[in-house]
Amino acid sequence: WAMYGLCGQLPVLLAGLAFAFASPRGFTTFFSSATCPPGWTEVAAAKGRVIVSTADPAATMLTVGTPLANGQVPSHTHTVTMSPVNLPSLSGTPYTSGSNSLALSGSYTPSCALSTATSGLGFVQLTLCEATDPAADALSVPAGAIAYFNNATSCPSNWTVYADSAGRTLVPGYSANATTASAAAPLASQEDRTHTHTFMPQTFSTGSVSLLLLNGGTSFVSPSSYSVTGTYTPASSSIPYYQLLTCMATAAGLAPIPAAAMLFFPGGCPSGWKAVSTYTGRLLVALPAAGEANLTFGDGVIAPDAMPPKHIHTAIGTIPIASTAIRGYVGGGALTAWASGGSPSYISVSSGSDVDFPFLMAPLCQQVGTATTTTTTTTSSSWSSSSSVSSSSSSSSSSSTHSHHH
Repeated sequence: WAMYGLCGQLPVLLAGLAFAFASPRGFTTFFSSATCPPGWTEVAAAKGRVIVSTADPAATMLTVGTPLANGQVPSHTHTVTMSPVNLPSLSGTPYTSGSNSLALSGSYTPSCALSTATSGLGFVQLTLCEATDPAADALSVPAGAIAYFNNATSCPSNWTVYADSAGRTLVPGYSANATTASAAAPLASQEDRTHTHTFMPQTFSTGSVSLLLLNGGTSFVSPSSYSVTGTYTPASSSIPYYQLLTCMATAAGLAPIPAAAMLFFPGGCPSGWKAVSTYTGRLLVALPAAGEANLTFGDGVIAPDAMPPKHIHTAIGTIPIASTAIRGYVGGGALTAWASGGSPSYISVSSGSDVDFPFLMAPLCQQVGTATTTTTTTTSSSWSSSSSVSSSSSSSSSSSTHSHHH
């Protein structure tokens, strides 16, 4: 009878075990499906944002930036402070009599119109779902799995904070069983990371006209070449994100995971799971409102060496040099060269820079037998062919430089 009593309680014990290991409160992950399965709810606050991991439960569910629209590639620009161009005086005054326009000496600040640019990064839109009422017959979460936790005050039992990704966004990596971090420092909570560029100096030459010289004047200029310089102000990359507590499973459990769910496994995909290579090197964006699931967009993908792509900006402008009309003889004696009037122009392409947005590349896995599809825009899906201008960095031949102009 004792055995019968124990057996009689077995269903109750198993039910309690299943509940204890069910998807913990706030269990959140990306899905390859266009909608969340039954028992799961889309994380509305994350829509149109990448996910940045946090190890601090008090910093979870915080946002930075404006959510992206469907297929929107984040873009940005900078302000540039232009240095004045000083045109020194040439002693003497031209003899008045013909008709010529001469530049006046003084300090002139060049105008500057700067192009917008994207980060050079690639993105994919995926459905981000939170387990709210998981089905009882789903599969287990193997130990070593990484999951986000929405609406959670701590990692649950049998889970621990995954510190390696804190302050970084997780990106599907190339290695089957290892992680690779970018060189960028982790983000502080709600940090809107900025970056800057170097203004590449340019020169312009004034025109020249030769006229007779009279002594006494100092308002005119010698024809010459002058330098145009400026300084970039740091700016955000405009990549919006949503912070989520990120935890690693320390023991296998009966957490219900539908087949379309995808999980990061830093140590490699476990038995029964396969690597998802479709999204390798792309930042994962929670599906925007009215967005298209599995849409890939952007400039390309991160290279296997985790060197982020670089981008450039182009500055164009003029130097508004004042001038005056001078009547002077062009012959009949010793002539002096004077700078002619006009508004010389310049074009300066900045140094290449990455946006300093930190990431951690890790294997992304899905259960065997699950099909994954993507819809691709006209942008490249290959890291080696995504560049528009070769990077000036000597540290990696695979980095790319991107620019968009107005």
